Amino acid sequence: MDKLLYDPDVRLGIFAGGLGSLLFVLAMMILLDHLSGTIAGARRYRRERQRAERLAAEPTIQHANEKHWRKYL
Repeated sequence: MDKLLYDPDVRLGIFAGGLGSLLFVLAMMILLDHLSGTIAGARRYRRERQRAERLAAEPTIQHANEKHWRKYL
């Protein structure tokens, strides 16, 4: 077993396997970060859209002024 670890091909295989594993983990971390950002962006967009719809449904100050002054016409 010890002689096997000194074989250059075996050492290269171990190094390549470790490097491949690290690159795979890094790629998964980047992918998960991207997906979580996409999910957070979608939530933020939905919140902003719901807020805009809620504000659009509320009567404006201009509407309230017109309603108030209509009494005196």
